[in-house]
Amino acid sequence: MFLLSLLLLLEEKQRRLDILRGDYDEESDIDVMIMVDLPPEELVRDRTKITYFCADLSVDNDVFISPKLQSLPLFEQWKNALPFYQNVIREGVVVYG
Repeated sequence: MFLLSLLLLLEEKQRRLDILRGDYDEESDIDVMIMVDLPPEELVRDRTKITYFCADLSVDNDVFISPKLQSLPLFEQWKNALPFYQNVIREGVVVYG
């Protein structure tokens, strides 16, 4: 139940941002960046598990969840240089941290 509530909260936040940017439609997804304090090479085995887990949640709850598993050390290294990371910092919602 907690996870469903969290997904609904994220969906609402995502919808508001999409509407403000003018790019919301019925096909809009929930973008989720999962930060893990591991080097990138150790995330390879977990990426598939996360993708399947989010696919199951998407089907069960009629939303499309787009996960991005990210190495925290790599994010910290590039957060001031990459536009995608800047967008995450500017528009993201920290759920646990």
